[in-house]
Amino acid sequence: MRITVRLKNITGEALKLPIHYNHILQAFFYRNFKETTASFLHDTGFRSSKRVFKLFCFSRIEGNYEISNDEIYFSSPFKITVSSPVENLLNEFVTSLIKKKYLMLGKNRVGVVDISIHKKPVFSRKQKIYFLTPVTVYTTLFSKSGKKKTYYYSPFESEFAELITKNLFKKYEAFYRKHPRGSFSIKPAGGLREKILKYRNFIIKGWIGKFEIKGTPKLLYFAYDAGLGAKNSQGFGMFEVMK
Repeated sequence: MRITVRLKNITGEALKLPIHYNHILQAFFYRNFKETTASFLHDTGFRSSKRVFKLFCFSRIEGNYEISNDEIYFSSPFKITVSSPVENLLNEFVTSLIKKKYLMLGKNRVGVVDISIHKKPVFSRKQKIYFLTPVTVYTTLFSKSGKKKTYYYSPFESEFAELITKNLFKKYEAFYRKHPRGSFSIKPAGGLREKILKYRNFIIKGWIGKFEIKGTPKLLYFAYDAGLGAKNSQGFGMFEVMK
């Protein structure tokens, strides 16, 4: 399930955020889930072996903006898209938005203009997609001195597709409690750009652009709802289907 929420700053001023605002958006979603749901996602999540997943992803803020002194200013209205295979999660979110007089997005008071539910895309076994937010996969390495180092893979390394596939299968198992049937693959299809973002004090590297994915329709629909790659609930790996 995927929804888009159109918002406005109720003070009439521009929405003011730091350039790297993923953590603020993530907090906005958690604040508008039920307390029990937010606690479950934060403390427990959906599990497969030792892996834990939140099973939602979200877009960047879309709208007209200006950048000044490491801050970004969005004029109203602006919109945010959020997606999850857990429909109750989004139903709770929508209910919360409708009931409240105003919402806090960072230090800004905002109000809902409208909410739209996306129609499911039509998937074939081979599908072109483009990423709305950077897709990222990584490995944690250790130096000889024992210091941790995070290595982010590029789409031109074989480990990139392998890790995305393993991650997708683990998320599927965490949600459905069974291993998916069929296979999945992903490869670059043009216009790729590396994006380097800061999440709180951490640097995260990802890629946007066009890719080709293959797999069974059920697995592709799940990927569409849950996101591909790592750190989906921090604002990474949301994609759209190319017509």
